[in-house]
Amino acid sequence: MARTTTNHTVVFQTSQKLGVTRLEAVGSVALLPGWMVEIKATGAKLGKPSAGTRTEKLVVLENNTPDTHSYPTTAAVDIPYSADDTVYYTQAQAGDVLNLWLQGGETVVKGQTWLSHGTGGKLKAVGTGLSGGTSNPIGRAWESKTATGTSTRCQVRIV
Repeated sequence: MARTTTNHTVVFQTSQKLGVTRLEAVGSVALLPGWMVEIKATGAKLGKPSAGTRTEKLVVLENNTPDTHSYPTTAAVDIPYSADDTVYYTQAQAGDVLNLWLQGGETVVKGQTWLSHGTGGKLKAVGTGLSGGTSNPIGRAWESKTATGTSTRCQVRIV
């Protein structure tokens, strides 16, 4: 069976000379690679950011050795972590290009659209000509994409 995902990794390009720093923590809920997360106050577990919160740029990475019956027909980047699993994540740095999730109903233009935290670990478009500090953008769309109805993956350059 062929895989349907074309991009099999969360990190396309890193600004760090030694590569991506892989951190790990226990997930408080099911998490999908490419979601933005935060460390929750209760139990110090990873979870989806609360609405309106400004978090660090923590991103769930794919599991290099997924323990699932569907691997290798399902790309590791598409296999979610279950609640209470050990989750691999990284703190994105300015200049990184990552394969993140754009929430449903959003349209972005490469190099023009600023993105900020949306809901459920996904990103939302916050405009093209931002005044400093108005929307706490985390990056810019690094490809043009439309998420009609459902969320979709989108390359994002972190700022």
